[in-house]
Amino acid sequence: MAPRWLSMRCLPMNFLSEPTSDFMYNKLFPRGEHTQSLQASMNTTLDEITQPRHKHTMVKAAIQEAEWKQANLTRRVLKLVSAQEIERKRGIPLDQTEEQIRMRLEDLYMQLMQPTQYRSISPVCSLAGLPE
Repeated sequence: MAPRWLSMRCLPMNFLSEPTSDFMYNKLFPRGEHTQSLQASMNTTLDEITQPRHKHTMVKAAIQEAEWKQANLTRRVLKLVSAQEIERKRGIPLDQTEEQIRMRLEDLYMQLMQPTQYRSISPVCSLAGLPE
């Protein structure tokens, strides 16, 4: 609530002579305008400070969300890789190339198991196309 002397009926200018009231009006009115302009500049400065803070908070939230997504994707990939390795260990081929390699290796193994067929590994390597 404003002090009593600020009410319209009892302004100090009403009790002062005309030159004195003009002098006071000319001193006080520009100060009020200056105060308002300073307040406006302070408000713009406050906005300039709060906007980067808000952006910083939003970026931190986005980074945290990206980290969570990455952790979830990492877990999913790890599960898929482990499931793939389990299937591979069971002997189930994952694609046609693996099946062909497995069959070729089994044939080579069967040839090696014949005791009188080969006495060294070099003929088997030449059949498989492998270096000795």
